[in-house]
Amino acid sequence: MILLCNWKQLESYSQLVKAALPVLQQLNYLNDEVVLTDACWALSYLADGPNDKIQVVIEAGVCQQLVELLL
Repeated sequence: MILLCNWKQLESYSQLVKAALPVLQQLNYLNDEVVLTDACWALSYLADGPNDKIQVVIEAGVCQQLVELLL
């Protein structure tokens, strides 16, 4: 999943995000440090780039989950 989220071709980006974000959101609720680390890296790759990429991740509602992981 991480490698897919690090893919930089914009033409298929929206399809990738629509498929990946719900899965990543669910992974963020698991109590497995390795899975959580990989899911967070994948989210960072999805948000890496122009503002429109960042906005897609924000609108998916994962920011609250990420903040909770930091606490």
